[in-house]
Amino acid sequence: MFENLRRENGSAALLAILRVIFGVQILNAGMKHLVDGQAVFATIVGGSGTAIGSWVVANVGLMFPLVVFGMILTGLSLLFGVFARLGSFGMFLFSVFFILGMNSWMGNIVMLGASIAFIIVGPGRYLGLDSYLLRRVSALKIFA
Repeated sequence: MFENLRRENGSAALLAILRVIFGVQILNAGMKHLVDGQAVFATIVGGSGTAIGSWVVANVGLMFPLVVFGMILTGLSLLFGVFARLGSFGMFLFSVFFILGMNSWMGNIVMLGASIAFIIVGPGRYLGLDSYLLRRVSALKIFA
């Protein structure tokens, strides 16, 4: 069933477009946090009043680089289609983290659903570097 989504050009192109849109959105958010700095990040997360948000503020020195550089790597992964399923899993983790840690539901529910769909389908095989890497590895006949 999911193989048809990857093979049909129309749905594969739609997945590629959605992958790029979500990749740009996550990359933009990561870069914004990087530019704003650790204090703004702690204020945003700490203002939510959740237990996870309080823990993140207490450990902001550890969590800030993990979240920021994780978001940047996830965004680049989805944008270029390199290890797109791994990037989709990162998108899933960030969506869950932001839903539970910041009580922000609206955009994160959409990202959560898209990340689950991307994990299942593997959107990097159309207009992504995953398709190139897959062809190169399969040409080596190592895994055949």
